[in-house]
This record gives sequence, C-alpha cells and structure tokens, in this order.
Amino acid sequence: MGSEMCIRDRLYTLFGLDPAQPPPGWPALRRHLAEPSWPALSDAVDAARRDGIAFERDVELVRADGARRWVVARGEPVRDRRGAIVGLHGTLQDITERKRAGLVLAEREARYRAVIETSADGFWMLDEHGRLLAVNEAYARRSGYTHDELMSMHVAELEALESPQEVGAHVGKIRREGSDRFETWH
Repeated sequence: MGSEMCIRDRLYTLFGLDPAQPPPGWPALRRHLAEPSWPALSDAVDAARRDGIAFERDVELVRADGARRWVVARGEPVRDRRGAIVGLHGTLQDITERKRAGLVLAEREARYRAVIETSADGFWMLDEHGRLLAVNEAYARRSGYTHDELMSMHVAELEALESPQEVGAHVGKIRREGSDRFETWH
C-alpha cells in the first residue's frame, strides 16, 4: 500500500489546492490538518491498514490559504480476493457549518447554564413524564431536598396546588407550549 491518493475535484476545492497539480500523497496531507486532527486521523488510518478497522473521525483542515474547515473523514479497508488489505477507500464530507452551529449552541448552553446556576430563583426542568431532569442549587436550598433527592422525584411530589391528575394535564400543556410555572412546596 503506497501513499498515493486519488482526489476528486471537490476535494481540491475543499483543501484549496490547484487541480492542475498532482494529488498530494498521504504524508503530504499532514500539513493540511490542524492539531490534534493529524494524530487522530493518522492513528485511524494506520489501524485500518494494519487491522482492517473502518473509521470515522471529525478533523479540522487547514486550507492552502490558511482558512479552516471541518470534515468528517470516513475510511475502510479494500481487500483482495484472499482478504488481504490492499488499500483504503475513504471519503471526506464538509461539516464546517454543522460544527459552527454546534459551537454556537454550546456557547448558548454555557450562558444559559451560568444564568440558571447563579440565579437566586429556583429553577428545574422536567422530562415529558414530569420527572425532574435538572435543578439549580437555589431550588435545592429552598426546597430542603438535596440535588440527588430532587433528581429522583416527580413534579407531583413537589406541586403545592394541583392534584396528580392536574399535574399530568399541566405537564401536557408544557409539552405543547414549551414552558409554564408550578408552585411547589418548600
């Protein structure tokens, strides 16, 4: 198995390479991958070549112009009739926009979590059945329960004004509308 690569025109564009030039070999690809993408991809390729293990890795590319893109690299061994590994077949799919969206979402989640966790008001979140999924420290302090105790509870155990049937209807309303308020025992 050599280091020659067959690159289609779209990959030249993705890497920012001149399609008039010969394709880079596997070792030359290193300069187009950001750290720690190179070791992760290189180890996966080595395992595919050596042990026949297919792989899928998110890797960050550094284009010829210095711009950065994210791709998912997938590869699998190519075998001859006797089952010996004679090469690899791989694909790259540009996932830059998905990665960017994920980073934006993670930043929003971190800000949201910081606001909720540092709030003097008590907050909790429920699953679709009314079981607590998350609770902040302010609510735990005010309720008199520990965080762990609250995480094993159902909202009906905390609700001050509604019967269990009313709580069920209330949870249904939350599922439909996204949020609402409960008044709980403290």
